[in-house]
Amino acid sequence: DVGLVEILQHVADGQYDFQIIDEPMFNNYMKEYNLNLKAVKLTEEESNKITTPYSYALVGKTHKDLVKKINTQLAEMVKDGTVKKISEKFFNGVDYTPYDKY
Repeated sequence: DVGLVEILQHVADGQYDFQIIDEPMFNNYMKEYNLNLKAVKLTEEESNKITTPYSYALVGKTHKDLVKKINTQLAEMVKDGTVKKISEKFFNGVDYTPYDKY
């Protein structure tokens, strides 16, 4: 089982041609590991063909009440600006809030 850092190192040294990774993770790995990589930003159309732009909390199907509570709390945090503050703090000042989802 190969970890993401090792995969990114293989891209940097030419063993792999590319790796698809979201922007916040890329920025974090570049900052933490100082890898010799260049990001090529995908167009929205390209991105939509291969992935969704947000991360997900995985919850068992039988926990419907928990899912409802999580979604309610996330909606409140988006509305009151908490998600924006967290995003900007941990992603180099960039707001990745999924406004279209809540």
